[in-house]
Amino acid sequence: MKEKLFYLLQELKDNFSEELLEEVLQCHEELESDDLYGLSKKEKDLFNGQNPMFYQKLGEIFISDMNDAPWMYFLCWENQLEIFSDDTKSIFLKLALELAEGTDAADYINGLNELNELRPEIALFYFNRIDHYVSCYFISMCYLELDNYENCIKNSELFLDYFQEMINEVNEQADDFEHHPDILIPKWNVFLDLGYCNCRIGDYSKAKINYEKAFEIFDLEDCYGIHKYSNENGYNGDEDFEILINNYLAALEKTGSYTKGIEVLEFLVAKQPEDNYYQALLTKFKENITKHAFADQIISKIFKPKTPFGIDKFEATKLISKEKILEDMIVEQIKYGFMVLGKCLEIYQDKEIYGRQYYIASVNGILDLLLIDKSDNTLYIVELKRNEAGTEVVDQIEKYIVGLSAQLERKIKGIICLHRPDEDLKRAVRNKTDIELFTYHFDFKKED
Repeated sequence: MKEKLFYLLQELKDNFSEELLEEVLQCHEELESDDLYGLSKKEKDLFNGQNPMFYQKLGEIFISDMNDAPWMYFLCWENQLEIFSDDTKSIFLKLALELAEGTDAADYINGLNELNELRPEIALFYFNRIDHYVSCYFISMCYLELDNYENCIKNSELFLDYFQEMINEVNEQADDFEHHPDILIPKWNVFLDLGYCNCRIGDYSKAKINYEKAFEIFDLEDCYGIHKYSNENGYNGDEDFEILINNYLAALEKTGSYTKGIEVLEFLVAKQPEDNYYQALLTKFKENITKHAFADQIISKIFKPKTPFGIDKFEATKLISKEKILEDMIVEQIKYGFMVLGKCLEIYQDKEIYGRQYYIASVNGILDLLLIDKSDNTLYIVELKRNEAGTEVVDQIEKYIVGLSAQLERKIKGIICLHRPDEDLKRAVRNKTDIELFTYHFDFKKED
């Protein structure tokens, strides 16, 4: 069937007709989805540069699937979109969007377009409009792009729970459905993302568990083969594989899993004997040195770990130029038990929310921090401004308070923190019983 489809696609390119198009679509529908894995460049090219009617007809099927059974994205469409070139994908999604107006499929398409354009904060708006668990898969991708690891973890876990329920239901009627490649691949990807995110927040035990779940699906040999295939087909396989392996090794070292680490490193040394880095790590694992003694050598290849810091470090380095830096400072102070904003606060979290850069779907906004006062369980939305702001920040935080209060069904207050509030802002906040205004100040003194 695959060979027939390729023949028909070539004919469609050379001698387009509506009759031939119908035959191609019929053949495409009868194709097993895993027939489209591992295609050569020549085979992929047959799907690109076709008459727009081909993409319009495929778009009609895509829209129907995304509206009625969004999990078909994994069974049919994720791989198909990978086969399309960037230009073809753009044409396909544009035609599909014109047909999908006002439906969930339109939100999926708009969200995918925004992700492709590296605008995850806008993509979040579209994916959060969809009331289906598959949207959690894409929401987690957005949060990962925004380095919001905690909310990425929560949405990934939520997706996996519902996805597994669907698998179990279908498996009762279709033997071995759970081992279908199009079911295994999204699970594998999500477990890898969870492992990465857990490493980034320092939860190495969970990172190890998630990486091992991923390796139950595709083992190290498979992963190495995938990385080689990616390189051969123009993707950045080396970097992806290195990130995966270095994070996994960090998790193994941090959890004292030296035996498993030696197994992994011996595999790597056999595959890449010229790589002195992994050979050196293997020697250190075999020496079973004191726990954590060389973890930073692994981690530093992935990210620069943060250290505790206070206001004095910001004064010395003049880093307080972005809201993100001020946010980092507050989070670190909370982490190490300091009073912040005159209160005993910690970051709020529940099953679905981690209160940092959280997207409030009902008002289409991303809050800076959501904190809870441990003394009385009061929730505070904290809005940070690096220098100055006017009364517009009051409207912004009130909108967030209304939206999140309705979502959580509890009263929420607001805190605005900035360097220089203008007089209008001060007057506006004085009239608000549920909003407090804080400023930060630095004094730079020349030493005699």
